[in-house]
Order: sequence, then C-alpha cells, then structure tokens
Amino acid sequence: MECHKDCDAVTDLPSTPLKRIMVLNPNTSPRVTALLRRAALNVAHPDCTVVVQSVAAGPAALRTASDLENAEREVLAVVRSQNELDGLVIAAFGDPGLEKAQGAARFSVVGLGMSGIMAAAARGRFVILTLGPQMDTPLRARVAQLGCADRLIGIRYLQADIPDVADKPERFLPEIEAEAQAAAAAGAQVLLLGGAPFAGLCDLVRAPIPVVDGLREAFDQLVAG
Repeated sequence: MECHKDCDAVTDLPSTPLKRIMVLNPNTSPRVTALLRRAALNVAHPDCTVVVQSVAAGPAALRTASDLENAEREVLAVVRSQNELDGLVIAAFGDPGLEKAQGAARFSVVGLGMSGIMAAAARGRFVILTLGPQMDTPLRARVAQLGCADRLIGIRYLQADIPDVADKPERFLPEIEAEAQAAAAAGAQVLLLGGAPFAGLCDLVRAPIPVVDGLREAFDQLVAG
C-alpha cells in the first residue's frame, strides 16, 4: 500500500509536538485520492505531517450501504496496521468503520462525515449537498444518530457522478452556488458539502451563507484534540 507524504512543515515553536495525520480514502479511485491530497495540503496545520493514501481493495466509489460495508473492512485493516500516527481521517461522507476504528486504533480517528455534520449543526440549521441519492436513508439515519436531525432542513443531491466531481470539482461551482442560494432561501444558516469529492471547495463557493467542508473540520478536530 503506497503512502504519499504531502506536507512536512513544522511550526515555528519547537515546543509544539509534530502531529502525523493520515487522510485515508476508503475507496480505490486514484482521482479521489489525488483530490484529497491537494485538499489536505490546503487545510493541513503547520505542525502536521500529512500522509494520504487509499485502501488496498474495494469499490472505486461508495454509492450504497453494501459499498460502505466493504470499505469498512479495508479501513479497519489500515487502522490496525498503523503504529506511528497521531490521527487519521476516514475521508468519506459515510464514515465507513469509524466507530470500530476508534475502538481499535492507538491514535485519534475522525470521520469526514461526522466532523462535517457536527460542525454544520453547531452553526445552525443546515442543508447537506452531496452525491448518490441511494444513500439518502442511511444518511438521514446517521444525522439522527448524531443528534442533529432537528437542525437538518434537507438533503440535496448534485446531478453528477462521484468520479466526475473528483476529477474536476471546480466545474461544478455554478451548481453548488445555486444550491447554496436555494438553501439560504429555505432558511438554512449553513450549507454542508458532503463527501470527499467536495474537499477543498468551500473557500471557492460564493454563497450567502457559510459553506462547511468535512475535511477541514476533521483536521481541526484532530489538531484541537
């Protein structure tokens, strides 16, 4: 399994411990992994070394509950093989294997999905914009499990496939901005971009309400912890 070191920057304060964080893509798409690598460079804190990699086997996109189950096994295999990390981000909106990984790991593990949902709910009523309507039922159940259902206004699905968005995410900015306008008109105070293909886009979206990126929130959670 190949690891890619994307950032090796140390804070100016030598007393601050270096944190080694892995961003784990739970699917096998090279395009998604490459996007996560670029986004991780932008959100990495100066006291972090960041490693980005994908799981060894499984689907190239997580579109169904069955895909999440398959990804969970691969995620746990990676987690159990690591001994020198300070933290790991499971970089998929469905957070495959998150709870089991947290129980098995010797380091902090967070999920892109959970981090994004909790951060959005903390800011107010929110709309999720994501991919794959097949995941609507488990996604709503996940929001309820996290105690955030009362703040969720709705879930919207971008009319695009996961690899297409991962390949050229900026191409979808007009659609994302239109969804942000619609979310604000519906009374939302936050738009949550749900999923790895959206990583790094929150700063590019022109919107009347804040736009939350789960990857950024996951990094903030790990460093703060």
